[in-house]
Amino acid sequence: MTKAGKLTGIFAALAVIGFFLPWILVSCAGTEQKLTGFQLAAGGATTPLINIKGTPLIYISLIAPILIYLIFLHNYLRKKISLWAIFIQSVLAGLGISPVIGILREIILQEIQTKPDSIILRPKPQYGLWIVLVSFGSIILSCAFDSQKQYKKMLLKASTSNSNDYDS
Repeated sequence: MTKAGKLTGIFAALAVIGFFLPWILVSCAGTEQKLTGFQLAAGGATTPLINIKGTPLIYISLIAPILIYLIFLHNYLRKKISLWAIFIQSVLAGLGISPVIGILREIILQEIQTKPDSIILRPKPQYGLWIVLVSFGSIILSCAFDSQKQYKKMLLKASTSNSNDYDS
């Protein structure tokens, strides 16, 4: 197993941990509340002025790294990685990063949102969101490096088998 393959497992574990760390800080009329990825997915995070409804789509950011880690463990125990496994891990990382990018997009687009009763919300990204974002990005990069190595091995193997055919 390559170093990039091992990094995939480490970053998948970090993404799972980051899901339970604070993702955003919402301040509203002097009240502040940090919301984790789990609270954003499940809902129920409330203060007197803030009521967050759950968004189950965010659970993809938890399920994807768990599946990536299980594929990593399978490859680690086999001491071999296939191009299909790398492809599946990178697709899962792409799916997992989507809700995170969506949340960042909402924070950026609606940095100050006015509610009907003139309450101003100011969401700010927190370290858990950045950990998950960087972890998924790193998984995608390590999968790219791994696939490049696997592809080079396949080309080398094909060229050596072709040269053996000419020798005969």
